[in-house]
Amino acid sequence: MPGPRLFVRAIGFCLPVLAMWSICSSSVATAAVWFVKASAAANGNGSIVHPFNSLGAVQNASKPGDQIIVLASSASTPPLDGGITLKTGQSLVGANSLSLFAGANDPAPRITNSGATQNGGNAVVLANNSVVSNLVIQNSWTNGVLGTDVTGASVFGNQITGTNQSCTEGFDIFPFSVVVGTTTIPIPGITGGWAAIEFEYANLTSAGKVSANNNYIHDATCGDGIDVQLKGNTKVTAELDGNVFEFLQQGVFGDSFFNTVEAIGTQTSDNSILTLNANYNFEDNLGNGTIAEGADAEGFLINLGGASVQNVNVNHHIYRNTENLGGPSSNGFEVAEMQTGGATANVVITNSAFSGSPSDILQFNFLGANGTINASVSNSVIQNSTGVGFTPVVEVGNNGTCLEAYNGGLNSRLSINVNNSKLANCVAQGIGIFNLYAAPSIKLDVERSLIEGNAFSNLILQNSAPLDDLEVKVENSSLIGSPGSGIEFDQLPGGLTTTSNIDLGGGALGSVGNNSILGNGEDAVLTSYDVDAENDWWGSASGPTAAEIELLGTANLQFVPFLTHAPL
Repeated sequence: MPGPRLFVRAIGFCLPVLAMWSICSSSVATAAVWFVKASAAANGNGSIVHPFNSLGAVQNASKPGDQIIVLASSASTPPLDGGITLKTGQSLVGANSLSLFAGANDPAPRITNSGATQNGGNAVVLANNSVVSNLVIQNSWTNGVLGTDVTGASVFGNQITGTNQSCTEGFDIFPFSVVVGTTTIPIPGITGGWAAIEFEYANLTSAGKVSANNNYIHDATCGDGIDVQLKGNTKVTAELDGNVFEFLQQGVFGDSFFNTVEAIGTQTSDNSILTLNANYNFEDNLGNGTIAEGADAEGFLINLGGASVQNVNVNHHIYRNTENLGGPSSNGFEVAEMQTGGATANVVITNSAFSGSPSDILQFNFLGANGTINASVSNSVIQNSTGVGFTPVVEVGNNGTCLEAYNGGLNSRLSINVNNSKLANCVAQGIGIFNLYAAPSIKLDVERSLIEGNAFSNLILQNSAPLDDLEVKVENSSLIGSPGSGIEFDQLPGGLTTTSNIDLGGGALGSVGNNSILGNGEDAVLTSYDVDAENDWWGSASGPTAAEIELLGTANLQFVPFLTHAPL
């Protein structure tokens, strides 16, 4: 496999061995330094001259705050086995600063845990304020690195591959229901494996903070990338920067496939609060070989239950799928709210690029009740899905929409802002919002964006349930070149909207218009909704023609005055 494609964040921890290195830990003055090497002779004393030859030996000898240096051995030497449980303040550091790029035949400081009898099958178990860096962590029985209720831990600059050789369950998505046609089908949870880096919290009593930066995580047939799971009243901030994820697959559990694999997976329940800051990460080729294999491969999965809160900030992210892997529910970024406790997801995506998903690329779904999703997408490109296309009779989601939001639960609040972004060439919609259950509010704000060439519609909103408040504002944007519709707002059977403001220019929400709506199969399709679309450009100085507009039911389109030339 090729090495990591993209690293943009410098590693800031000093890695010292002998005269060439200087360990930059706050405890350097009093800490002991221990050495361990896979190819060392037996009966070593942990010195640089006579290093230990097992992780168990250095674990037993070391004390809190000590530094453990893993020396490189040849690729033909079996890695240090059995895993290691760190103590508070310890650093476990590979002596080879190029471990991140080490090939299968290169010397490297390699470690593993090939069985379940020691350290829970994990290659590394973190402690508070511990550091794991510059290692090749391969073929661990369960997690590559596990942190349970830890704070101050940092995992960076490692190459982690072949995680979860046991192919056991690790990340289980909450049970939920989906609507297929007119039938609601319960799903008893979805199963995934353990991760290259796993942080899990249930009993932490103070606010925690951890980081996993600049790791290359790849080629696991049964393992996630980085998972963060919170329960109870825990509160954690996680920083995930500069990581590369490639060729992670769902595994086989018993006689059936896992249902999911995540490059980055978060899950919160009860009253927990997670703040996730993810910058400059790169994801490619997630999932199994074909749609028929059924992998639910997610670039991000943001899974919420209970009354939990997730604040997710994603910046300069790249997701792509160059080998067209994954199944029909594989997304670049998915928020899935489940259960009924009123969870809240606050998501900000900036300066990012997502492409090639075999399903919806960005997906915001209510699969429980009483939840809230606030999402902002700015300065980003979302394009070129490869899914099955729009099949609303089967399911309104997972059809290959660039940005899809689906309300499959009662009393849910949705707010989406799209600013200065491109949503193009998806096999279903550019933006698709579908409300199937009674809800208090849906709000959509689109500014200075290009929504172009999406197969079914550039922008569609369909409501088939009681909805208290609908607000849609679009200005200074282009909705062009769809073989289907440029804009479509449908109040379907069962739909009843108490207050509706759909403002593409001149309406109550203050849109200035200046939208270009042209070159579509139909520029506007409306069913029993009134839409203001003044001061927009319809491709002609004489405005839209009757053939370009379809009004059904009680719908009305106010498009006069219109622009007589394209917006500047």
